[in-house]
Amino acid sequence: MTSTKKFTVTFKVAEAGAPYEHHENKGDSKAGDLTSSTTGQIWHSISDGVNSPERYGFVSRYAEPFGEGYVSTHDDFAYRVTAVNSQIPALSNRWG
Repeated sequence: MTSTKKFTVTFKVAEAGAPYEHHENKGDSKAGDLTSSTTGQIWHSISDGVNSPERYGFVSRYAEPFGEGYVSTHDDFAYRVTAVNSQIPALSNRWG
């Protein structure tokens, strides 16, 4: 059976105050702690409709909304509530 890939990009937003489960030790929080997001978060995922989506967000290295940081791939799992979840089709020649 042949799978047809249907590419999509999904944008998600978690508002400030959204429940957040830490995936690593950072500051006073330990991995697994459930806290409230200070600033909220926006991230996106790219899916081909067949395999697990690739997820990309931003994590501040020093728990500040700007400055030095790194790419996050865990936001779908860490944020318990999203205020926006918008999916759009994408051209397969971009990610295939």
